[in-house]
Amino acid sequence: MAKKNWLSYVVFYLLWTVLIALGFWFLILSREAFLTGAAYYAGDSFTRGWQMRFFDKVFFLSAGIAVLVFFYGTEGYLRAGIEKHDLLRRFFKAAGWMLLVIFVTDFILLALQQFAGGVWLRWVILAAELGLSVALSWAGRRKPAKPIEPPATMKSG
Repeated sequence: MAKKNWLSYVVFYLLWTVLIALGFWFLILSREAFLTGAAYYAGDSFTRGWQMRFFDKVFFLSAGIAVLVFFYGTEGYLRAGIEKHDLLRRFFKAAGWMLLVIFVTDFILLALQQFAGGVWLRWVILAAELGLSVALSWAGRRKPAKPIEPPATMKSG
């Protein structure tokens, strides 16, 4: 029993590391999308350029805090999955939603870049992000504990 519990915690930390990597990936992509949008806003204006430098710091700090909350939230969520024996289902659900957020951010970045420059690989990455997010979310859905039976009035006898 202790060996299985030890192995469960090793798997837990490996899966949590994957979620941490997805969180950092989102942080990098979201900052790039923000800076690309800020470049459109600032244009050639010196004042707006300084404003965007300030807003970049505020955005990165708030996004970093949000990702940190995500790290701590998923840690508790996955750790509770060890005791309920549904660690993988919980990981699939969290990773699926995180990949969906990454997909939306990546698509916004591509749109801000006006879909330019060697786009076919970016479309493959976007399709992989969307496909993986849907597949993982579907795999992480709840299954009913027992099959639903028809009411007694519907049974033929």
